[in-house]
Parts: sequence; structure tokens; C-alpha cells
Amino acid sequence: MTPTTWPVARTPWPEPATIPSNRVFDPAELDRLPVAADDFLRHALAPAASLPDRIRLRMHGQIKLGLWLPFTAEQVIDVDQGFWWEASIAGGAITGYDTLHHDEARTRFRAGPATIVDAAGPDVVRSAIGRMVGEFAAWMPGQLLPSCRVHWSQAPDGRALAFAPVAGTYHRLTLTLGPDGALRSLSYPRWGRTQHGFDWIPFGLDAFDHARFDGIAVVTRGRAGWWYGTSRWPRGEFFRFTVDQLTTER
Repeated sequence: MTPTTWPVARTPWPEPATIPSNRVFDPAELDRLPVAADDFLRHALAPAASLPDRIRLRMHGQIKLGLWLPFTAEQVIDVDQGFWWEASIAGGAITGYDTLHHDEARTRFRAGPATIVDAAGPDVVRSAIGRMVGEFAAWMPGQLLPSCRVHWSQAPDGRALAFAPVAGTYHRLTLTLGPDGALRSLSYPRWGRTQHGFDWIPFGLDAFDHARFDGIAVVTRGRAGWWYGTSRWPRGEFFRFTVDQLTTER
């Protein structure tokens, strides 16, 4: 089911900062990659597919804010600048956004005139960078190619391991794939808040459905949350989504 109304952006989303790279996928780039990495990237990227630097998503689903509440949202992911996710929750009773713009990040939500969340600072930036890396695997797999300085290996159980550079450091992603190479689950350490302050927390995503947009296979339905793969996952899951539209911005 596709929502018929969407939140109107209340924060200015920056224009692309650079001229698009106009990269296209060349399967020869996958030579000598581990089998699992090769399977994932060949499934995700059709030969000669254009690899965008910036995409826009429209989505709906449920988000857990104490209770599970419905939401609609729009998001821009820009490889050079960051991401902007703006949501309307519970029919507009709660509105807000998550942003990462270069070395600044902020999460801000309001219920009517009252601010219920307003967080910024180095810990929020660190967490937002981890989110962006994970979203590359789900929605911009061209950013996980070796030409983007991503290093691949393979775990003994056959899962694909990607080491992706973002914001001056490498982030480890563990991908579980289906027989066709489609992403089924993703896990990685993400900086987040614990009872004792911020620390690395297992974060993950389960992918239920996929679709192909302009030769690129992306996750269109899934769930995500903290403490993935642990006994705390049932409480840590907080996001269930369906992607209704994905467009390339150039």
C-alpha cells in the first residue's frame, strides 16, 4: 500500500555539492573478490548500471517510540554530504528529522509545540555515520565496490565482510545473502547510547523484499534496530519500513 500524502520538508536539503561522477558498473571490477562479495554485487548491480551519488527515497512503516506508531518519511542520501530523513509520525502528531551534513548531525522531533528529542554533538555524528554506511548496503550498493576503496573478505560461515571507508575511518559490515546473492540481513557495530553512556552496539537489518531501480537492486521492505543478534534484539528493534519510491538525483 502506497501512502497518498507525504510530509513537506521543513528543513532545506542542500543541493548536490559536486558534479555527478557518472560512474557505471563494470563487472570486471569484481575480479578476484571473494565468492560472497561477488555474488552480492553481481545481484545488486546490472552491467553498465549508472551508479548515483545521490538518491531520494519515500517510505512508510512503523517506528517504536514506546509504542509502535505509523510514519511516512522522505530521505535524501548524498555520498558527498550525508543524509536527510524527515518524518511525519502518527498522522502528524509527531514530526521531526535526522540529519548528517559533513561533520555535523542532529536528531530533532516535536509533538505539537513541544520538543521531545533534540540531540547533536560528536556522539550523534558518530552514530549517524554508521547509519549511512549501513544504508549504502541497502540502497546504494555501488558505494561498496572496490573502486570506492571497500575491502572485502569472507567469513568461515560464508557471509560477506565489507570494510567500507566513511569519514576517515573504516566500518565493518557483515552481510548474509540468499542463494541468488540478494541481501537477507546486515549487521555491524554502531555507536549508540547505552545505560552507561555511548558505546559500540550490535546493529542490524533484516531484508524481506527487494526491487530493481535503474539496474540496481535495493531493499524495499525490512526492519532494523539495536542489539541485533543478541537476546536484547526484540526490545532493540525500532524501525519497520517499506520503500515506496526511489529516484536518482543528478
